[in-house]
Amino acid sequence: MRQFTAILSALAVSVIGINARILNTTCEQGEIEGELHNGYALYKAISYAEPPVGRLRWHAPVKKYHGESVYKADNWGDRPMQGNDPNQGGNNLPMSEDRLT
Repeated sequence: MRQFTAILSALAVSVIGINARILNTTCEQGEIEGELHNGYALYKAISYAEPPVGRLRWHAPVKKYHGESVYKADNWGDRPMQGNDPNQGGNNLPMSEDRLT
């Protein structure tokens, strides 16, 4: 029985470690942390370029770097700047020009 308990404990620790590795990954922009969703790693709204506002408006995208901290990719970004469509709902969601995700 002790051997069985030890095996179960080792298996549980390894599964937790696998999930942690899946949820934290490194990409070109830096370290990204996602969330576990229905058994899969889900990464939301990872910026690939700086927001196209101010001096960057009407220019080619500038590569985004999230810095030394871990970027939490657990929320969807704002919706695009456009008129409200009464058939789509979600009109109370915030809008933003930064859609390069």
